[in-house]
Amino acid sequence: PSFAVRTQTIDVLARMDGDAAELIAKSLPINWYPLALNARFDELVCQELGRADERIYDAMGAQSAETFAQQIYTSYFHEATPEKFLRITLELYRHHYKNAGTRRNVATGPGRVELLVEDAPEAYVPNCASNIGFIRRSLELLGARDVACQEVVCAARSPARSGSCRALVSWRP
Repeated sequence: PSFAVRTQTIDVLARMDGDAAELIAKSLPINWYPLALNARFDELVCQELGRADERIYDAMGAQSAETFAQQIYTSYFHEATPEKFLRITLELYRHHYKNAGTRRNVATGPGRVELLVEDAPEAYVPNCASNIGFIRRSLELLGARDVACQEVVCAARSPARSGSCRALVSWRP
């Protein structure tokens, strides 16, 4: 929700049903609310601001990284390395996402990590894509260069709804 508020005033809440709109309107960046509700809000932002271009999800994730690096996650960015920050995101994922599977990181070489989400009963494109933007921008804020984040497998896009997601992340120190 903070992305829409920071970029321009839009009436996304008016397009949601009453209970969902009320929950979003009262939410704080650190609150938990259902993943499906978050995805619906992000989809509406995409339609309004992004003209249905899904690349806006990456921008939303990047904006969240910039905001949170200066606010609620300041301590996570203080003297962190990309590797340490990615380990911290495992804990953040566990706290922020309920019913979204288990996340783990697999180091595949210097400056290379494979991000895995397994056994996710719910998966939504806006969530996956904004997480990629969040991680990419977070690593850039930590001083990493040539950061690349590529989603290789997305449970939300898979016809089989496999419950698994996989992204490759690389950077230069």
